[in-house]
Amino acid sequence: MNRKIYNFLYKNLHDAFNLPKYDDFNKTMTRWTVVNALPWTPKRWEKFCEQINNEFDLEINFNGTIADITHDIDQKYSARFWGGIWQPRTEVYQYTGWNIVETINKANPKAVLDVGCGFNQFKARIPNLVGIDAYNNNADYMVDILDYTVPDNTYDHIIVFGSINFGEYDDIEVRMKKVIDLTMPDGKIYVRANPGHVHKNGQWIDIYPWDFDTAFRIANKFNCELSSFKKDNGDRLYFELRKLP
Repeated sequence: MNRKIYNFLYKNLHDAFNLPKYDDFNKTMTRWTVVNALPWTPKRWEKFCEQINNEFDLEINFNGTIADITHDIDQKYSARFWGGIWQPRTEVYQYTGWNIVETINKANPKAVLDVGCGFNQFKARIPNLVGIDAYNNNADYMVDILDYTVPDNTYDHIIVFGSINFGEYDDIEVRMKKVIDLTMPDGKIYVRANPGHVHKNGQWIDIYPWDFDTAFRIANKFNCELSSFKKDNGDRLYFELRKLP
């Protein structure tokens, strides 16, 4: 769940019912609270919806729980940001820029997966590469990694540049597990991670703050060797995982 959006909704709901008679309700509000079933007056409901719409400038479905509305906003905001506002900076990275092409091609790759490929820039430069991305139609398949259904142990090289970096640790772990499952034994995974910097023009993207401990924890839990860990261009992290036989 996008914590930034959830906390924003939660605060605005508390503000909307900031009267003593609603104290008990405010104390018991959870992510499963059904927003449109609350004791709204027409004016209070109109004001609440207007505040949320003005902040995100999206067509928002206000029916359902706080979690439902958070998910709806997160999906629409992410689609707009990653599908049009975000632009790649491939040329600025030492390890996760164009140099990754030579690194992978030297290994004579049999099957390569680019997770969150964006504009699919490596497609023309790395043989046998498939790019997936949930939001960019330049991908070979527009799909989230969790919904990408191919057999385990399919790829000998997997690129994960900035695409598994959102939400809470559980969101990171389940996606990295899927990537590792798709990797052949002795295959390699190349990761660019954001240590917590907010994206320009994307304040509501919920960045997970990667660090060495997170990378080591995932490697240790899912039978991988953490074979490299470096800073890339100062504001990103680069590490490699090798899936142990």
